[in-house]
Amino acid sequence: MSASEHRRKKKHHKVGQQRTEILNKRLGIIRRYTFAILGLIVLLHAFVFFAFFLRESRDIELQALERSRLFAGELIDAVTGSSEQTGENSSFQKLNSLIDISRSAGNTAQMRFRFAAEEPLNPENAPNSFESEAIRLFHDTNKNEHFEFVYEGEQPHIMYTRPIMSRQECGSCHEEKRFRAGELRGVVSVRIPISDSLHRFSEKKRFYLWSCITLILAVSLVVLSLAQQLSRQIKTSYEIEEESSQTDPLTGLPSRAFILDRLRQEASRALRHDTPLSAVLVSIDHLGAVNNRHGQKAGDTVLVELSSLVIKSLRDYDMVGRYGGEEYLVLLPFTKLEAARDVAERLRSDIEHHSVNYRGRQIKVTVSAGVAQWRGESENIDQLLHRIGMAQYNAQANGRNRVEIDDMV
Repeated sequence: MSASEHRRKKKHHKVGQQRTEILNKRLGIIRRYTFAILGLIVLLHAFVFFAFFLRESRDIELQALERSRLFAGELIDAVTGSSEQTGENSSFQKLNSLIDISRSAGNTAQMRFRFAAEEPLNPENAPNSFESEAIRLFHDTNKNEHFEFVYEGEQPHIMYTRPIMSRQECGSCHEEKRFRAGELRGVVSVRIPISDSLHRFSEKKRFYLWSCITLILAVSLVVLSLAQQLSRQIKTSYEIEEESSQTDPLTGLPSRAFILDRLRQEASRALRHDTPLSAVLVSIDHLGAVNNRHGQKAGDTVLVELSSLVIKSLRDYDMVGRYGGEEYLVLLPFTKLEAARDVAERLRSDIEHHSVNYRGRQIKVTVSAGVAQWRGESENIDQLLHRIGMAQYNAQANGRNRVEIDDMV
């Protein structure tokens, strides 16, 4: 292999590598953007789900707290007799009814309440730890409520307390006249279960979670499908570009670069297996005159029809490519010089007797061909091309429409 052939092959290999690297980079970018988009989708849905979780949890607590406030307010009104619409007897009747309800509810772990005081007359009204903390807070601060959510155990609930402050009217109901208005006398403690609310929240959470997962999967499939389609389109465009670089766009024959690369491959195979290899350079005579007389499209029509005619005249393992403007390079593996000359002569005769129909006009052309057999290790491809080029030149110089050979084998 000569230095020029080596440089050409190295350059061709380098160009192929660069094209492959560009393709891989673009496909890599698509993959990275795809995974980035999928990650953003998952994060967005996780954020939305977290926001939903916080909002629903907060709503459950606010609803339970509001119910506790209303219930505790009713109890305090009943204890202090602050209702303007009812008398003392009706207030106590209402209170006794509420107490009965609370005792019944306590047995079924439903909403219940109790009264507690620091110095209770009834031992049942002794404060527990939560109520003691509430009494201390009401003494030391200006808070008017104290609550705590308990989620442990089988019955999640809210514990709510409000202070019971003595009023001026309290003296009319008690024998002791040492009540002072605004004095802390105890607390009302309310316990309201939130199990049902949490159960409904759990169902909503499960539904929302599966909805998010389904949506994520659906969007992910769409994104992945689009990414795959884009990747296929890029690959297809590169394949088309690669094919177009190997194919002559007018005739559909292999391009000059491709046919020369194939010649090198055939030469390497012929050298390995010690088989003959010949080549024919075919040039259309006076194609420029056809263009001048009938137009450029007429010349293109001639090139296309002759390309089909040459292909039909060759064997399956032969190959022809467009070598130049009006030149074809024919490769004839396993063919010695004389047999190659016969092939070239048959091509010349077929073309001479063929008419190209262009818009109702019959155009006839001839060709001049040069033939040479590769001499193996004693010459490189450039030297072989030079010899068939000189043979083809001699065919033109000797009157055209003929075949000349270079018999230096």
